[in-house]
Amino acid sequence: MGPLGPCQQPGPPRSQSVKSVSDLTTPVTGTVRTRNDDLARTPELVNTDPYGQGWMFETDIGPSTWDEQGAS
Repeated sequence: MGPLGPCQQPGPPRSQSVKSVSDLTTPVTGTVRTRNDDLARTPELVNTDPYGQGWMFETDIGPSTWDEQGAS
């Protein structure tokens, strides 16, 4: 995963597995606040517990961004 910090526009961070590398498209423009570094050691959590320990990153988005991009 890429570094923490602002994303200029929605874009494709990369997700890597043993078999392939895939783009992850972010739904909105925002700032990556934190990422789950545990996935480097246990990537299977994305599949086994995606809404618990398998989360990938958290973003902050402004209200105007949500109104513009989230409504579409």
